[in-house]
Amino acid sequence: MNLIIPMIQKFRFRRIQHTPDMEKYLMMFPERLDRNALLISHDQISETSDLYQQLTKDLHFRDWDVAGDRILAVNDSLSHLLQYRLNGSAPSDNRDQTFSLDFSGTDLSLMTPEGVAVDSSDHIYITDVDQNRLFVFDSNGRFRSVLGHEKGTTENDTLPGVTFNRPKRIALAEDTDGIDIGEKRIYRPVLLFITDRNGIQVMNEDGNLLETIPNSEDQKGIFYDLMVTGYGKSSQIFVWNRKTGQVEWYKAEPVSN
Repeated sequence: MNLIIPMIQKFRFRRIQHTPDMEKYLMMFPERLDRNALLISHDQISETSDLYQQLTKDLHFRDWDVAGDRILAVNDSLSHLLQYRLNGSAPSDNRDQTFSLDFSGTDLSLMTPEGVAVDSSDHIYITDVDQNRLFVFDSNGRFRSVLGHEKGTTENDTLPGVTFNRPKRIALAEDTDGIDIGEKRIYRPVLLFITDRNGIQVMNEDGNLLETIPNSEDQKGIFYDLMVTGYGKSSQIFVWNRKTGQVEWYKAEPVSN
């Protein structure tokens, strides 16, 4: 059995003054007025697929990620997710397109979902812009936890101390290799990267804020979709800058004690 303990390599991110070639990962929709763009680490879907067409034509369609044998997509006007086949085609039965989210036992619900990410255990992470929160669900859509609150509030969330300012997109970094300590293989926690109006919030799944990569005061909200490769001191962030229409590149570097 894999042992997971809360060990995090101390690091910070430094911007690389070079525009990376991300064309094969970037989905752009010139017809959209909101300059939405997606950085996708999975296989791209066809431009003729149902999902691609919805993303092109409907501003309510925001983001998608792969969950096992299907795609889960966000429509910000819905309180559930939408399901598509891996090629982006919609199920033949409309009832199969709905992926319900179960908030049983809580008074919570989605209000304005924006970003979605799925980890290797098929846990689902969804940002909610107007609630300044990140919701976490299991692979069946059952509610597990919530992160975040508006600045200045005092409510006791599952992961206290995390503050978002209109969170947009989310990317995950997982320690797939682990590290050996004695005779045991140790796996460090999932890291979460969330863009909001203040920049990129880097945190672990326990809600500990590791770093904020800030926007300048006159560039609030320029960071949008993002993709992360590697883990810890070997991780890299690629983030879409809506103002420049380019991808920015950040690399981790260790911090000495």
